[in-house]
Amino acid sequence: MPSTRLAGAGIQPYSGKVGSDDVGKVDMAYRVVADHIRTLSFAIADGSQPGNEGREYVLRRILRRAVHFGHQKLMAKQGFFSSLVDVFVRVMGDVFPELKDNEKKIKDIIKDEEASFENTLAKGYERFKKAADAVKENGGAVLSGQDAFVLWDTYGYPIDLTEVMAVDFGLSVDMEGFNASMEEARQKARNARYKAGGKSIVLDANATSQLRNQGLDSTNDSPKFQHKVHSSVVKAIYTGSEFVATASGDEDFGLVLESTSFYAEQGGQIYDTGSIEGPSGSFTVNNVQVFAGYVLHIGSFLEGPDSKALSVGDEVKCKVDYTRRTLIAPNHTCTHMLNFALREVLGDHVDQKGSIVLPEKLRFDFSHGKPVQPEDLRKIEYIVNQQIKDELEVSAQEIKLADAKRINGLRAVFGEIYPDPVRVVSIGRKVEDLLANPESKEWLSISTELCGGTHISNTRDAAAFALISEEGIAKGVRRITAVTAECASQAMKLASSIDTDINEASKLEGATLEKENWVHQEYTGCSCYPSCKES
Repeated sequence: MPSTRLAGAGIQPYSGKVGSDDVGKVDMAYRVVADHIRTLSFAIADGSQPGNEGREYVLRRILRRAVHFGHQKLMAKQGFFSSLVDVFVRVMGDVFPELKDNEKKIKDIIKDEEASFENTLAKGYERFKKAADAVKENGGAVLSGQDAFVLWDTYGYPIDLTEVMAVDFGLSVDMEGFNASMEEARQKARNARYKAGGKSIVLDANATSQLRNQGLDSTNDSPKFQHKVHSSVVKAIYTGSEFVATASGDEDFGLVLESTSFYAEQGGQIYDTGSIEGPSGSFTVNNVQVFAGYVLHIGSFLEGPDSKALSVGDEVKCKVDYTRRTLIAPNHTCTHMLNFALREVLGDHVDQKGSIVLPEKLRFDFSHGKPVQPEDLRKIEYIVNQQIKDELEVSAQEIKLADAKRINGLRAVFGEIYPDPVRVVSIGRKVEDLLANPESKEWLSISTELCGGTHISNTRDAAAFALISEEGIAKGVRRITAVTAECASQAMKLASSIDTDINEASKLEGATLEKENWVHQEYTGCSCYPSCKES
């Protein structure tokens, strides 16, 4: 940081004033900028970077605060913050050589993040100013929570920035109103999600509280790892608005059972489907969700006799569609192997940001600041396929959370709340071997994760693994889509065929080449599972 004047700024140099002597808070802004470039540079050199969640979001907020102060108090030009990296490394690099080693990386990450945020500032500032001016003109002192939410939802303004800007206007922000608007938006999103395909049954907080007050225990879902018909008892029937003693007819409703072998959607894995057989009808399960410990089986009766009905207290048989789950399990295990391969090839900075495991494909989101190069994608795909060829045992065991955290190399989703005890899934070694010597460096060479999902018992059951796409979905977050088993084999055959056709097409010209190109655009996906063609 220059000792007298920020590079590119159009304001007086730093004078060291504090408190009331610091008119306009100019010197405070200098100190904020200097402190924040130091924090970010060290954090990025240590392997972290700004992001959307947890510790990474703290770094993003730090960067945005510094950029805001630079523009508002120091009249700094766009891009000023990343230009300070050179100065900081020059000042501190001899003492901390890791800064020199990572100088380009630090500068590139800050530059990209700064440019993205400055774009956000430009789009939303006028909207903020208009709302703030309206409040002051009406003699108010509080920016409404709805205005703050619109800034966040429409313009990407983080709420902490809105609070800082409000102070500059002599205002505060109605945080209760903001949180209420946020929760309303989340509820609408949840409802829209469940309404897809007619599945609109949601156990809200009032409904789950009602079940608790009735003394109903949480659903025992431990049978979900079994592959057989499971007997249970209906404990509650929910229409979406009320609990009823008996359900009949063609409308969707939800069942809460005493225990269940159905897997409720969680941890990125899609829900099970199947049927629940009662004494007076067969209930088709189209969706399974968990709310405050209660597993809700959502669906309707199969077409049939008018006498079809289910009542609280009925004994039922849970019949999961295990053919469908057999397609899901290898995809879930391969997300673990993919997570391991990404860190092996790209580095320890890779953190899981989300995943979806479906019958026809898997999707994995991870932190990485730039597109993955083709040669790295080939290495990642090779590592996963090698683990499949090695026929590694997949071991799963429920253990104490404290014991799990001691295992060297254990992977978990940052910010996720895990139960205690917790389920550990290890690929290549038994969980009890890991517990016998948890600090061993040997465990760094295998995949070990906290996970409550369903998996194959041996990696050979995945048969094959193929990467389908790699793309950016947010700042510093990439997404890989892949397939396994028969879908992977078909994808590989198609890739080989396209390679051959491209080589042949290079010899063609004019209308013939155009016809060949049209043929390839007609491809709609593999046929290994019906929904694959639709995805």
